[in-house]
Amino acid sequence: MPVERKHEMGAGGDCICPKCETRIAHEQGVLCQETHCPSCGAKMLREGSEHYRRWKNKQSGGTERLIFDTGRSSARGARNPEARPMARSTLSLVSRLLPRRLRGLAPTVVADDRGGRMVFLIECLLNQNARDRGAARSPAAERELVDLLLDAGVGLVQMPCPETYCLGFERKRAPGQSLRQALEAEQPAACCRHLATIAARRIQTYLEQGYEVIAILGGNVQSPGCAVHIDGGGGTRLTGRPGVFMQALSDELARHDTHIPFHRIRDADPDLLRRDIQWLREQLGRDRKPQQV
Repeated sequence: MPVERKHEMGAGGDCICPKCETRIAHEQGVLCQETHCPSCGAKMLREGSEHYRRWKNKQSGGTERLIFDTGRSSARGARNPEARPMARSTLSLVSRLLPRRLRGLAPTVVADDRGGRMVFLIECLLNQNARDRGAARSPAAERELVDLLLDAGVGLVQMPCPETYCLGFERKRAPGQSLRQALEAEQPAACCRHLATIAARRIQTYLEQGYEVIAILGGNVQSPGCAVHIDGGGGTRLTGRPGVFMQALSDELARHDTHIPFHRIRDADPDLLRRDIQWLREQLGRDRKPQQV
């Protein structure tokens, strides 16, 4: 017997995370509330649904309740049914415009200590435990990189490891198949494109709010998922044979005409690591540049 849907909203649209606002395409036949956010693990909401509307109203500080109270009560406190259509119309307009305006003003209105700059970087640079066996170069994180960024007041946005996310922690693959070949198979490659879409959307969201994304930091040149190959220092487009995930991310950013420098942190070689850290140090010392979204 087919399951009866309480809210039939069609096959298209997006699922949105109410915690970190990550957005993914809705999968037909699967409730968004049964889907967990790939970034933070929270349950997703279907854009346009009743739960989504309540969440947006909560974000706007309870605007909906104030409007309906105005429409329901006259000066004497009695019900006023004639005011309800106007209240609903006003609610629709405010719920669409108010959150958007608040988000657009957030970087200049909120008085706090944020620096407004960040890098996007692969998971293993902050958590060496995510690496394949034999590949970890330190007990926890790439300390010199982390210290440099924190001392400069730059945020660190961690992107999920494509190997563990798309193949499982054990990197399961057929006998004799390399990690690169496993990631290039149909389903893992689609998984990498999905992760790239999420990362690109997060980058675009920050740029739209006026933040600066200094760089996207990948890994060693042999990494099947996260290798970054560039000509010279910090190119916005990759060359050669980059990792499967990094190529997907570069393609997704290019599709939206978004230009962020890619670079690598090659901690497998101490000399190359020093060169990469020096490149990043120079980028941190430069004046902020307008970034194209």
